[in-house]
Amino acid sequence: GTGVIVNVGGKRCGFYRDEEDNIYLVDTTCPHMSCELKWNSQEKSWDCPCHGSRFDYKGNVLEGPSEYSLNSYNEPKNKINPQIM
Repeated sequence: GTGVIVNVGGKRCGFYRDEEDNIYLVDTTCPHMSCELKWNSQEKSWDCPCHGSRFDYKGNVLEGPSEYSLNSYNEPKNKINPQIM
């Protein structure tokens, strides 16, 4: 799978589709100090360029300093821009 930044309903989200066609949407604002996360394609993680926090594609903390997971969104597929699918 791969991750990209998308706009869903005016909100910046991290979009990831896995090999089984499951879709995961997470808030790409780091809960530590509100920096914008970047997708790390080699590790399949959302990484914070400011302080090094890392999150898996589901939004769970892999490495701190963030102690909190990312907010995730359960959008039905038809609400997501089909051009990114």
